[in-house]
Amino acid sequence: MTLWYKYLVSKKKYFLAIDQGTSSSRAILYDSNLNEITKSQIEFKQYYPHKDWVEHDPEEIYASQLQAIQVVLNNLKKILENETHDKAINNALNIESPEIYRDWE
Repeated sequence: MTLWYKYLVSKKKYFLAIDQGTSSSRAILYDSNLNEITKSQIEFKQYYPHKDWVEHDPEEIYASQLQAIQVVLNNLKKILENETHDKAINNALNIESPEIYRDWE
């Protein structure tokens, strides 16, 4: 992780919510105003050992939680990179360059 990325993340506050459902794990990232920034949903396998029974592998649930969190963090990195890129372009476009006039006579 580059230093500028760590710097940008450290300047903003984020909240990560993990929603564990019956068939999937979700990770949702919010900003300090509780606006949703990005989210991810990862499904995991369900096992039916008997009729009307369902079982889950706890390691698969845990792995799906980690994967959902990783997707959210990767999405955040892309969002921050785009914001930084957009700011750099805007700054470059807003730089006042001197105008050159030439008297052709």
